Amino acid sequence: MKREKIVTIAEPDSQISESYKILRSILSFFNGNEEKKVIMLTSAHDDDEKTAVITNAAVSLAQSGKRILLVEGDYRNPMLYDLFEVPKMPGLTNMVFEKKQLKDCVHDIIGIKGLSVLTAGTSPVANLELFARQEFLNAMEEMKTAYDMVLIDIPPVLKYSDGIVLSKYVDGVVLVAALGISNKEQLVQSRDMLKMVDAQILGLVLTNSKKKKKEQ
Repeated sequence: MKREKIVTIAEPDSQISESYKILRSILSFFNGNEEKKVIMLTSAHDDDEKTAVITNAAVSLAQSGKRILLVEGDYRNPMLYDLFEVPKMPGLTNMVFEKKQLKDCVHDIIGIKGLSVLTAGTSPVANLELFARQEFLNAMEEMKTAYDMVLIDIPPVLKYSDGIVLSKYVDGVVLVAALGISNKEQLVQSRDMLKMVDAQILGLVLTNSKKKKKEQ
């Protein structure tokens, strides 16, 4: 596992790691008080660092004692298999299209008790309506039974339809936006697209924030 790229592991006492603990607390509240088990993270752009956010959130949640499944739903631009140094296949697409079992596709991450990763699997996928297929919905129900929380990394909603399709079936959606990358209009457009399908938007995570140096 490329630990140096996961700040909650590489720098557990840093301010950024503390920020992820705050996010962990918020997600845990939704999980415990409102029984939201499957949460999707998406963004407006590829450069909004959503994969970094969902990875660190998953690690932090697992460190708190929860059983977490991190799902690589961004099968066009997969990164989790490389980050955690696990086999790329079989994965999510193999479960859906080849009817492979969840237990045969997930990877328990060594050194992070409670964290498992389901990679994207074989790509590209000819049928892009992956998340509307009954096979996926059945698999998601199995995930909910096996884990305390399921976090799904989804491509940008302004670029692909995946997030709009999946948002109807998950328990909540978190938008990720990088300061200086996504502007207000794009965030409003992303929010409105999700609201059109009655998605449960839980909140917004801002990345790329830098403290301004005090003037001398």
